Amino acid sequence: MARLWYHPGQTMPGSPRTPGQGRTDTMLLRWTLILALLFPLSLPPRSGEPPGNDPPRAVVLSPYWGPAIRQWESLIAYWAEERGLDPDLVAAVVRKESIGQAQKEGPYGAVGLMMVMPAEAGFPWRPSAEALKDPSLNLAWGTGILTEIVHKAQGDLVLALSAYNGGWDQVHLPSTRQYAQSVLTFYAYAVAGRYGYSYQESKAWTMVLITQVNGRPQEIQVLSSGHYLAPCFDNVGQLYQAYPWLDSAPHTVAARYEDGEGRQVQVRVWVLPGPPGLGLHRLIAGVEAASGEAETPSIQPGG
Repeated sequence: MARLWYHPGQTMPGSPRTPGQGRTDTMLLRWTLILALLFPLSLPPRSGEPPGNDPPRAVVLSPYWGPAIRQWESLIAYWAEERGLDPDLVAAVVRKESIGQAQKEGPYGAVGLMMVMPAEAGFPWRPSAEALKDPSLNLAWGTGILTEIVHKAQGDLVLALSAYNGGWDQVHLPSTRQYAQSVLTFYAYAVAGRYGYSYQESKAWTMVLITQVNGRPQEIQVLSSGHYLAPCFDNVGQLYQAYPWLDSAPHTVAARYEDGEGRQVQVRVWVLPGPPGLGLHRLIAGVEAASGEAETPSIQPGG
């Protein structure tokens, strides 16, 4: 039931107007507007948003994401910026963990958008499970944990996501690596979607990750939609030999931070439609043959 509230002296709808009331109402309206501009009303923060900070309202997520993820766009954008993370990377974790369900509860106690383990699950310094169902609080903790892990992993996203999923003592397990691969698959589609590529989830992709320290490449990794490829390039020159068109491919910065020595670190990402090219296969085959690893599997685009 709607309720209408009137102030003392205010004319009720349908009441007869008195002489000169029009001028009085006009003056009252003018002064009301002036006072509103000089003394804006301070409203309490909206529920689920960071107190004292309105998240940005511009569209920041890739068009790849559906309504389940996009409904949290403002909060994802806010906390991603706070942590130095790409919003689409945060969205990819949310997609994998909860499919955007803020009230979700996991089988081992994790809750919320980023499936954060609460105080009751053996983390007494964290909020309760019920509190972590608040979208903003969950994203605040989830992005904070992810950022700390990315720093400890020295920008290695595969290692960081594996640790986010299972902890540092389980990063070697196939299940945690598969988790990282799944998150990066969503991320690859999102990055490519920003450049107008339309992906179905069966399409093949190749991702190049370069960790830069003070602008200088330190580590180069290549992933594909069907296989994790170990680091196989000694320098950027080899990379451009395999992918001479790399600069025109969809790209972004997944994470940026200052390390313990005060150096500026960036994790840069390029996404290439399709499986690894022939030149890359040859380079990888040479590296794996020298190291005694298995041959690179053939990866065919699906659909």
